[in-house]
Amino acid sequence: PDSTLRWYKELIALRRTQPALRDGAITMLDRRNTQVLSYLRRTDSGEAVIVAMNFTAQPQTISPDLSGSGAASSSVRTLLTDAPELRSASSAQGLSLPPYATWIAKVR
Repeated sequence: PDSTLRWYKELIALRRTQPALRDGAITMLDRRNTQVLSYLRRTDSGEAVIVAMNFTAQPQTISPDLSGSGAASSSVRTLLTDAPELRSASSAQGLSLPPYATWIAKVR
C-alpha cells in the first residue's frame, strides 16, 4: 500500500478525474518559499486544484495567496497526499508540509 507504484497509480487516477489537473491553467503560489513548489491549476469553468510539494528534509509551512489566482474560496478538500496528517486539511493557509511530502487539494 505504501509503494511508489501505488502512489503513481493514484496520481494517474486523480488526473483522470480532475479536469483542472488535465486542462487547467497554472498559477504559481507562494513564490517566496523556494523549498516548496506550490501551484494552482484552474479550469475556465472555475474548478481549481492546489498542488504543493516539499523538496526538503525539514517541515515547510505554506501560505499560498489565492486572491490573484481566480480561485473562488480559500477552503479546500484534500484529494491526495502521502502525509497522513494532511488528509483532513481544510485550509492551505499556514499548512505545514512534512519532509518530502506532497499535498493535492480541491478548492471549494
